[in-house]
Amino acid sequence: MKIVGLPISNGSKIPGCELGVNEIINHVINSGIIDRSDIYLIENFNDSYLSYRKKQIYRDLKNDKKILFIGSNHVCTTYIMNDILNIKFDNLYIFDAHCDFDNRIEYEKNRYNWNIINHIRKFIDNEIFVLGYRYFDKQMECSFVNTITDLDFIDYDHILEVIAQSISKNIYISIDMDSINPVEFPGTSFKEPAGLYLRELITTVKKLIFNSNYCVIDICEFNPLIEKDMSLRAIERIIREINYI
Repeated sequence: MKIVGLPISNGSKIPGCELGVNEIINHVINSGIIDRSDIYLIENFNDSYLSYRKKQIYRDLKNDKKILFIGSNHVCTTYIMNDILNIKFDNLYIFDAHCDFDNRIEYEKNRYNWNIINHIRKFIDNEIFVLGYRYFDKQMECSFVNTITDLDFIDYDHILEVIAQSISKNIYISIDMDSINPVEFPGTSFKEPAGLYLRELITTVKKLIFNSNYCVIDICEFNPLIEKDMSLRAIERIIREINYI
């Protein structure tokens, strides 16, 4: 599996996530999960450089059927979809404590980590799911999104049924690390009480990938300035499990 790093620094109110990209990459290399030759960074978006990387990414996705992006904050998902891939997906699965959609006019043009759905929904043909959702102030704004709360995961058999009914050929999975319970993943900037267990997230992601034709995954919102060691071990487990599918 190929890994693409996106150390983008804009779009968040809290600094630190841009440092998390290299922390994750160095950790997975040192852990022996991924070879250094299977990892590359996209640090700028000028036309010639990006054109070269896009060809590389398309080839890797065709060959491996999946590719993993390591992003800084959740704005990275908008760059992946709009500026790098620019392709359609059947379904989008976002693991997130928040529904990152903002219908205020002043936020429509610019990309922030709280309005990513505004900028990526045009690339989704069918359904958008937010899993692990538990910040309810924006619930009405997300009425077009299928929200699955952390408490819904208590009946995990039902979650698997919902997932099985929605699984399609070409999917995008975005993992905002604040979807996980902060006891298991403390290194994130926007903690919410409770959340998914790491095993719930991994099991669900594996099922989605296993039943898809091709899959793009991103992992974002790891902030090593808040906590590093335990959070890196959690991300290592996610990447290890994804890589072995």
